[in-house]
Amino acid sequence: MSDGITDMYKEIKVKNLIIFCAIEEEIDFSILNPEIKIHFTGIGKVNAAIKSYSKLFYNKDSFVLNVGTAGATSFNKMGDIVKCSSFIQRDCQIPGFSNPQHDFNIQNFDGICNSGDIFCNSGDILNKSNIPIVFDMEAYAIAAVCKHLVIEEFGAIKIVSD
Repeated sequence: MSDGITDMYKEIKVKNLIIFCAIEEEIDFSILNPEIKIHFTGIGKVNAAIKSYSKLFYNKDSFVLNVGTAGATSFNKMGDIVKCSSFIQRDCQIPGFSNPQHDFNIQNFDGICNSGDIFCNSGDILNKSNIPIVFDMEAYAIAAVCKHLVIEEFGAIKIVSD
């Protein structure tokens, strides 16, 4: 699993890379250069928003990456790596309105991450396209912070865990 993540990091050649991950146990970061900044947000959108805002406020020229595990629809299988550039807040559904969404234009990142503070059954959300969709609890909040701070370079790398 770590080999795929290492390859992803090699693709992103940026000086000011900041990585957010919910908890240390999600990914083995020992393979990375120790100079890369990794920040653990805690689980959930509120924790992710607070931590990412406090770290990014003075680092607006950064490439921001959210790394972690995620659930997926039947389009993906366990162990797949999905690179996301679109982020949806799934637990803010109001009849007559579309779910809040943030999109970023990151080369080779084409997946959608659907964030919410509760676990969801992938059957709850039908994937009618050939676009990989994963489900987590933090990425949308970090995307919202990046949009608020006018940080244009944000993406997520998610390893399908269930």
